[in-house]
Amino acid sequence: MKSNRSGIGARVTVTTRGARRIFDVRSSESYLSGNDLRVQIGMADRRQADLIEIHWPSGQVDRYPNVPVNTFYLAREGNCSSRTP
Repeated sequence: MKSNRSGIGARVTVTTRGARRIFDVRSSESYLSGNDLRVQIGMADRRQADLIEIHWPSGQVDRYPNVPVNTFYLAREGNCSSRTP
């Protein structure tokens, strides 16, 4: 793992049925508040994401094909079968 342990700065690209959506992992805090670091992706009536790509701050890209919906996933940098160093 080369990036920060929370994945702050990572960009998550979700492709399904030809449509792409992009999400960023961000953190911001102020007095008595903070943000959830999880990326929550609404998929409407779709049963799976065709491809999820995570572009880590280190420059590494992890790819997860055919990901079912309605589940929580924990992504760790470099812990997938398809990645680009």
